[in-house]
Amino acid sequence: MKMLSVKYDHTKNNGNSMTSHLMFVIPSEISEGFPSDLDSARSGYEELFQITKPSKLTLLQVSSSSPSEAIPKGIEELLIELQMDNLLGKTEVKKIPELNIWTNKWEPSNFLRNYFQPLSHIFHPSDKMLFFVGTGSGWIQAFMIQLAISVGGEIYCNTPKDEDGSRSLRNLNSVTRGISGYRRLFGNKSFNQKPARTHRLARNLLVKLLEGGKYNDKWIHARMISGSDYLPNSQGISATVSSITDLIISIDTEDGKAYSLTPEGLIAAIETRNHHCNVFGTSYQDSPKTYIKSDSKFARGVITCANFYKKLNTLEDDDYNAMMNNLASPDAISVLFSKIQNSGASQFEISQHPPSVTDVFSNREITFVSSGESLITPEWNPNSHLMDLHEWLSSLSENNISWSSDISVASAFDRILMTILCHLLDIQITYRLKKEISVPEGIIPRLEKFIFPSYTEWRAIQDFVNGTLFDNEIETLIKSISNPLQLVTKEDYETITETLQKNKSRLDKKLIDTGLFEEASIAGKTSTSARISGWKLNDKGKFFHEFLTNR
Repeated sequence: MKMLSVKYDHTKNNGNSMTSHLMFVIPSEISEGFPSDLDSARSGYEELFQITKPSKLTLLQVSSSSPSEAIPKGIEELLIELQMDNLLGKTEVKKIPELNIWTNKWEPSNFLRNYFQPLSHIFHPSDKMLFFVGTGSGWIQAFMIQLAISVGGEIYCNTPKDEDGSRSLRNLNSVTRGISGYRRLFGNKSFNQKPARTHRLARNLLVKLLEGGKYNDKWIHARMISGSDYLPNSQGISATVSSITDLIISIDTEDGKAYSLTPEGLIAAIETRNHHCNVFGTSYQDSPKTYIKSDSKFARGVITCANFYKKLNTLEDDDYNAMMNNLASPDAISVLFSKIQNSGASQFEISQHPPSVTDVFSNREITFVSSGESLITPEWNPNSHLMDLHEWLSSLSENNISWSSDISVASAFDRILMTILCHLLDIQITYRLKKEISVPEGIIPRLEKFIFPSYTEWRAIQDFVNGTLFDNEIETLIKSISNPLQLVTKEDYETITETLQKNKSRLDKKLIDTGLFEEASIAGKTSTSARISGWKLNDKGKFFHEFLTNR
């Protein structure tokens, strides 16, 4: 293994005034990936340190995995070998609690208190956050990905090992760049704010390509785009695209220009549609209003994962029982098969299933909808694979089914991509753990299901980090709330913020527009007193309150 010949100067930070702050989970000491010595640290982290060149390092350690908070020996020796030993004084090891279903309930109301509080002083406005994911258990991996997206961090991971036992670093830069492109097109507006019309055509064009499936080497010609006044006409498309060349690519054909989304464009388009639907009630700005169905009117489906080697045509009753353990009897199911191998090309296919497979589920009154096959090798390109996976997930949405995703048994690589897309598509993400410590031989252990915080709950954190959620008065108010269930009156607001609010209706709009408060009232002090009106935090507000008060 080659050593770096030039000592890295952490004070210069590549000319960037921001401090590169790298964060990752240390695997358990009993796991294969724990960096106990120099060789194991080289295998897992050498390229990571060389490419990211962090100025600060935070290592997260599950509290039960090690009695100490010392830097693992292998990491320490690797930093010295790479002549990055001055990073040792800028490295923190932070304990995070083990996910213990007997003592902790994983719910949005206390999720951050239990699992984020140890990180409360880590994030700084001057930090460029870098997240290395793929290590640690599945639940912390998914949490780190949602956190990275919410604070604008870059996401890194390793490929599988090749035949020689080596692996390479991958950067999921399509996610970071896509979200950045989306925010640029919306003038950095918060999720509850309507954007200006400045980039209206560009935003609508992104959504048009997204909903038409024009990405992943699928194209649409200019003449097929125009026709609606909320989309650019065929002569004006080139000018519209010129402002978003990082999000849309074009090719020349015999029939003229054709367009497709880049991986970054796919992410930007998803976020654009999310924002449009939230503030306009439709996918496009200035298009006729469209009715968005409630999930309660849909059938319920689960996207689960299985080992590629256990193909559905060999599915036995025991396999079915293990797959469906505590999935709450969904109406429909789709399965992502994962396979990891040390050579060859990575690929993703929507697979065919024999009629006999549907019988396994239909006999239990569950509709089998679709299966995808994900093969990941050392040549893996996660940004390309992300588009393949999105194409499959999009095909599921055509069935009027409200899907949730169980990521418990997905491979680490598929879990990364599933978490990213299900988070952005606001598909509920669940994770299952054994509830019993031990069970008799031949008995499938009962699993407990946990639900991750939703996209809209995390979204408030994203807007806050970008400085677009609210002003200092609202921040002061939320920080002052000791009980997230308490009522806040107009008089409370004036006292806490040291302001005079002449118009209650304006204050009402200000609080409601944050998306964190709802109107509420409580009984008066006596049985004959009028009810006391004000506001309280909604579920999204309670989640954000935990973030704000623990940072």
